[in-house]
Amino acid sequence: MAENSKIEWCDHTFSPWVGCQKVSPGCDHCYAESWSKRSGLVVWGAHGKRQRTSETTWTQLQKWDRQAAASGKRATVFPSLCDPFDNQVPPEWRADYFAEIRATPNLIHMLLTKRPQNIIGMCEAASGSDANRALPPNVALGASAEDQDRANQRIPELLYASATLGPLWTFVSCEPLLGPIDLTRFDYAPSAPRINQVIAGGESGPQSRPMHPDWPLALLRQCHSTGTAFFFKQWGEWGPDEGPPVGGRDRIMDGSVRCAVWGGRAWSYYANGYGPATDSGQGRWVYRLGKKAAGRLLNGSEWNEMPEVHK
Repeated sequence: MAENSKIEWCDHTFSPWVGCQKVSPGCDHCYAESWSKRSGLVVWGAHGKRQRTSETTWTQLQKWDRQAAASGKRATVFPSLCDPFDNQVPPEWRADYFAEIRATPNLIHMLLTKRPQNIIGMCEAASGSDANRALPPNVALGASAEDQDRANQRIPELLYASATLGPLWTFVSCEPLLGPIDLTRFDYAPSAPRINQVIAGGESGPQSRPMHPDWPLALLRQCHSTGTAFFFKQWGEWGPDEGPPVGGRDRIMDGSVRCAVWGGRAWSYYANGYGPATDSGQGRWVYRLGKKAAGRLLNGSEWNEMPEVHK
């Protein structure tokens, strides 16, 4: 799906500004923070400076909009190096961003946040006097939830914002997935707003944490029981032995990769192979194979489901 993006679930990445701060465990190994350290453009954190991107960067949206119009298919765009509802961003930047979103109707802007409690107020502020158009009509709203605690905090706020603002669709990003998540507790009446898409995946990068194979499988089953689109982005750095290609399985069998097993509260790590046979950890082993070798197969298939759009 990605064209000008390395993120599998969107066509393009564009950030109106860069910079953010850590607010929960999913932020611990943030790829955007690592990028900022390499680039030297911004300092991450509560007191770090947010940096607006160049006008040349902003013109990409109009270019992609023309391309999408010519193709007859709307393209998706994700602001990957910021949180669009960050408290530290000047309100006028968000107003400019929303104006550009409205000016590119052939793009679907997937706005993902760890601060869904800010969505309504910031959308209303960015819309100016036209409160009826607080959210541009070509926006999908999403919240990150890496575990049950974050899901409990953020999903109700996201659903409330969706009920108020009426986005194209509502999605939850469970990446990096650091624990099991039960989405069934957020089911409401048929007429109430609901989650339209779940994106799940493990963590990649040098300090990545494993993901238990049962966690994304449970999300897959929950989504299919409710007609919710499910997108499995990646296993990340760690994957189960049934997922990787032959080369990955060979490395597991010859004991050349680290392994880990979930003990119910924490991971136990071993230098290589399958670990001690006496370890009675809960569930299957996972192996540090690298993102490419671990792949994207879940239950033997790729899952690239996107919601239907009727607006």
